[in-house]
Amino acid sequence: MFLGSQFNTAAVTGPQYGSVGMESARNILGGCPNKTVDLAIARSVRFGGNRNLQFRLGVFNAFNIVVINDRNRNVIYRSPTDLTVVNSQYLPDGSVDPARLTPKNAGFGAATGAQPMRNMQLQIRLGF
Repeated sequence: MFLGSQFNTAAVTGPQYGSVGMESARNILGGCPNKTVDLAIARSVRFGGNRNLQFRLGVFNAFNIVVINDRNRNVIYRSPTDLTVVNSQYLPDGSVDPARLTPKNAGFGAATGAQPMRNMQLQIRLGF
């Protein structure tokens, strides 16, 4: 599972002395757009009178699109004067840190959760 950077981690900086905590710009932690498609197919069978039987198949996330819905937003700096990121997802050479390959160990900016993949539900309804 690739846990690459989900936002520009270089756009985030730590607070300076005397700061009110507003150094980072607004909306820099935007996530993935939700492009899931849900479908439903229904078939009704009449039995006479007011009685009928309906079969319904609902498919959620029909095209099996991965939508990342959580990322590690916590950054840890070495000190207030040394703004070196301690919990980086990447090594200095740019490769992914092998110690941060799972969501529980993910570094700053990495994906840690996703919406469920394709899900199908069958419903049978009897009306009378």
